[in-house]
Amino acid sequence: FHFFHDPDEMAALKTMSAGAAFAISVCVALAMGMSSFARMAQSRLSGERFTVVGNTCKILTIFVNVSLWENNVTILGRGSLIVGLVAPCFYRQAASKDAPGQPLLPQ
Repeated sequence: FHFFHDPDEMAALKTMSAGAAFAISVCVALAMGMSSFARMAQSRLSGERFTVVGNTCKILTIFVNVSLWENNVTILGRGSLIVGLVAPCFYRQAASKDAPGQPLLPQ
């Protein structure tokens, strides 16, 4: 990691407050929990359902962020969010390669 070789970053780590260290620890723990939940959900849900769950989480996160930090979102940022939320609506699960009646190689 480049982070550990930067003297300014190491100095910032040494002078970090207990509150900042706690906040970072909570964020790391939540990220690890979300990662393990996503891995578990992906193994138990179809691709389409996993996409719906992911988009639902995105929408809820956006509502919370906009309600807390409404003045920090630009029009371009909101437009990008809308594109990111609408694009998965066009997702279609790929057809199985070994579906009956379909050749494996194109003719």
